[in-house]
Amino acid sequence: MVDQKGRLTLIREIVQRGFRRTSLGLQAEQIAKLALAATLAEKRRVIRKKAGTGSTNQQHNAAVGRFAKDKARALKKSLVRINRKPLNLDAFMRERIPSPLLDRLDPLRPVRWKKIIARRFRTDYPRLSLGRLNFLDFPAETLQELAELSRYESEEVNAFLDFDDDYCHDIGVYLVIAEIWPQLSNVFRGGRMPEPVQKVLDAVGLRRDLHISLTSVKDHDNIWPFELRRRRTRGTTESPTAQLQPQGREQLNDKLVELIDQWLAVASAQCDSDDASVWSLTGDGKANIANMVGEILDNAERHSSGDGDGDWSMAAFMAKREEDGQPPQMRCYLAFLSVGASIAETIERAPPGPKEFCQRYATAHARPGQSYDTLLTIAALQDGVTSVHDAVRGGRGGTGLQDTLSFIGDLGGVPLPQADVRATIVSGASCVRLRSPILVGHPDARGRRVQWCNATNDPLYPPDYEFAFDLPAHFSGTLVSVAFTLDPSIFVPEGDDDGQQND
Repeated sequence: MVDQKGRLTLIREIVQRGFRRTSLGLQAEQIAKLALAATLAEKRRVIRKKAGTGSTNQQHNAAVGRFAKDKARALKKSLVRINRKPLNLDAFMRERIPSPLLDRLDPLRPVRWKKIIARRFRTDYPRLSLGRLNFLDFPAETLQELAELSRYESEEVNAFLDFDDDYCHDIGVYLVIAEIWPQLSNVFRGGRMPEPVQKVLDAVGLRRDLHISLTSVKDHDNIWPFELRRRRTRGTTESPTAQLQPQGREQLNDKLVELIDQWLAVASAQCDSDDASVWSLTGDGKANIANMVGEILDNAERHSSGDGDGDWSMAAFMAKREEDGQPPQMRCYLAFLSVGASIAETIERAPPGPKEFCQRYATAHARPGQSYDTLLTIAALQDGVTSVHDAVRGGRGGTGLQDTLSFIGDLGGVPLPQADVRATIVSGASCVRLRSPILVGHPDARGRRVQWCNATNDPLYPPDYEFAFDLPAHFSGTLVSVAFTLDPSIFVPEGDDDGQQND
């Protein structure tokens, strides 16, 4: 709490920094509050001085004091038209909060960032419009949008923030925004967001993380969410046997299995055939989810942090979409995020075998637009490649990404030509963006699934630029984001009235 003397000192600092007295009340609400307090204090002081409150007549002094307070209250009433809640002055004077993600996406942030008190106020609040927020289809553009978000929070006093996409086309980008939101300056005063996007963010629990008002949300109809899940705060596990204890991911597996069964049941209800059965996961399908989620999250914990104690977050949803007069489609989105080391950086501390395998591939094919790190990232995505020394000695691990691609490929109907399945891996300054039919890995001579991102799926040829490329900025961590459409025609082939179960 700042006392009156501190407030006057702060006002002097503001003036010394070049703020005009006539514009002082137009600054951020924090500045206006301080200026008002100093003005009222000065009003009371002048009245007391003129009335001579230094006399020994206590009754006179008390009357002057009451008169001064009444005049100060009247002045306040004439100046302040709207009652506002007191604001936290700590936010007004706070220092920049380091952000592992933002400080790499926007290398100028540590230099550009200013305290609120030192920023130039503008009466016409600028608007930041974020569109094409979508790592699945526009990874480079999305990184640039996030860098622009960083610029606004570094320089502006007040701004409007608009989300201009008609729908949420990628839940992964909102995991990233939720990760960086606590480190942003509190400068955004509202903005636009379409109702379908509001519904998704509210359904997956991001209203709490972003502290935004989603006023258009009346229900979650046609949204089937998997609410945001996070690992506990990094570094808080103190038990020496933490790796031997039941992990939160077991409960997470059960919840995700329940959700995907629900997705399948809802999608199967879209079938025209009255005889179509309700789709559900088989035992193998449930086991695949456990393997997929378990290894991805284990990788996030072990690899994103040098001490093996990294964090992760994930969320998912299915939405019933009716666009451009087309039949309703069941669109599914799932994303995993870990912040810290990139895939290429973790390979540098991998055991000799996997490390040399990745390095040989990267050295053979690195070229402009596909850096050494991007090639390391592709090699690391193949079956059996892991940076965990115990896993290499035990001949296990390194299947998480291929399990994910195989699983979403099955759900999306790969390799049927109508399959709509997409996956994007953003890690460091590298992006691997996969589409059917170049999506699911195929067994090599050793029986390991490989996806080399070219038409022949051959490691002797470089990956196609369409599927693997360098990014314009560094993403400090790894984001795996996937999307697929549950199409009734995939699970109930033409002429098959009995339907079938998905596995």
